[in-house]
Amino acid sequence: MSELEIQRRKEYKRNRKRWKIIQLVAVILFAAIAIGSFLVYTRMNHTYYVEYTEKGDIDYKVQYTDNSFFESEWIEKDQSYISSLIKNMVADFTYQMKVESSDLTFDYQYQIDAKLLIASKDSGAPYYVYEENLLPQKQVSVSDKNVIEIDEKISIDYVKYNGIANSFVQAYDLKNTASCTLLVTIDVDVLSSNAQFDKKNQNSYSTTLNIPLAVETFNIHRTSATVENETKVLEYTSIANRDIFARLCVVSTCATILLTVILIVFLYLSRNEDITYAAKVQKILRTYSSYIQRIYGEFNEDGYQIVSIKSFVEMLGIRDTIQSPVLMSENRDETMTRFLIPTNTKILYVFEIKVDNYDAIYGTGEPFAPVILESIDEEELLEALAQPDVELSKVEYVPDDDDQYEVAEDEPGVEVIGVVWPEHPHRNKVYRYDPNGETLEKGDVVLVPTFDAGKNRNVLRKVAVAHENHRVDPDHLKHPLKKIVAIVKRAVEYSLTPLANKNAKVSSQSETEEEIEQIIT
Repeated sequence: MSELEIQRRKEYKRNRKRWKIIQLVAVILFAAIAIGSFLVYTRMNHTYYVEYTEKGDIDYKVQYTDNSFFESEWIEKDQSYISSLIKNMVADFTYQMKVESSDLTFDYQYQIDAKLLIASKDSGAPYYVYEENLLPQKQVSVSDKNVIEIDEKISIDYVKYNGIANSFVQAYDLKNTASCTLLVTIDVDVLSSNAQFDKKNQNSYSTTLNIPLAVETFNIHRTSATVENETKVLEYTSIANRDIFARLCVVSTCATILLTVILIVFLYLSRNEDITYAAKVQKILRTYSSYIQRIYGEFNEDGYQIVSIKSFVEMLGIRDTIQSPVLMSENRDETMTRFLIPTNTKILYVFEIKVDNYDAIYGTGEPFAPVILESIDEEELLEALAQPDVELSKVEYVPDDDDQYEVAEDEPGVEVIGVVWPEHPHRNKVYRYDPNGETLEKGDVVLVPTFDAGKNRNVLRKVAVAHENHRVDPDHLKHPLKKIVAIVKRAVEYSLTPLANKNAKVSSQSETEEEIEQIIT
């Protein structure tokens, strides 16, 4: 792997990890907000109870006409009254509602009505009903008080209502079968509310003064539809700021779902072959670590018959059958992992996970610019020449796809060759180099500069030409090209051809050393 590819790989994985963490933190944050706002919303949804008492009364007096028996013309309540002496009646209606809380708002209304009812003594069914409003409806609003008080005094025209009753009874001869009553009623409706409660609470109160008619004497009594002086309860549900938390919960939940989807799509789209490779290896190690023995360095495969296995499960079956350990070897670039089971019969079972075509994954897209090795150390060059000879026929590789990028001679293009590394057959990759003006054939061996990550510097390596000279579109070059240093071996003859002297022939060790000096200088 080139230095540029290493840098691009680290940068890609670092950026992917950073964005993954950012999105994950955002998902967790909005999920926490959604859960928190939901809990606050539910805790604020409480029912509150407010106690109250209410009572009412009717104080009345009867006015007599002048007579020789009663000194005062006003007769107080709770007496027996003579209908023929009555001139008028006055009633004082009072009502009080007392609440334990003073932060409520009361909107109440009340009115007083008179109802003349002539009904059957036996069945109670009405013969005649006459209704009249004595006090028009009044509406009152009270805030920040815990007491409602009503005090209304009205005049009741007893002579009028009694005359109507007598006329009706006499007209239809109902004196023995009909009962006549004047009902004077006050109705109170109270609507209590609070800005922190979700609804208003309504309460009603009613009390009636019953006055007999069409009789010689009578007693007045009061009836109430409401139990008085009893502690009662108003029920409210708090809504203080609940709507804010409800909206916050909905918005943050939607944001959590959306961000989760975005995170899943991001992880899927950013998962390249290199990341998939690492995930596959880690999955095998997590699941089957107890069956795997890791080795460092390359396994010596000389003398073994290689049998390729398609899955790790098959490797486990072979392991169980022949009772041999599963060895694991990963190359330095972490681009290929091999699982091996050697046998005593020189059969080597191999399951391989690898990454192909790093140019497509971590290509830089930088414009074309030739790169020339600035200096060559003599000792390093001799070391490079001492490397084992390279035979293309023994290197397993996948041919490049430059044919689709080739351009005609009259079109703009860059002349390149394709080379392969014998010491990395697992890469199966063809690298582009500048032929430096040389015409090379498939199978030629050349020296090329490359970056050695272990030594952290450029070195020289023997490589085999896998694709002879050809011209490609510059736009398809992923990184700058390096020039070859020397031709070590032709496909049909051995020679060391310094690029500074292309026609030199090697006939002896001394000539070779002289040519090395020419390359260096």
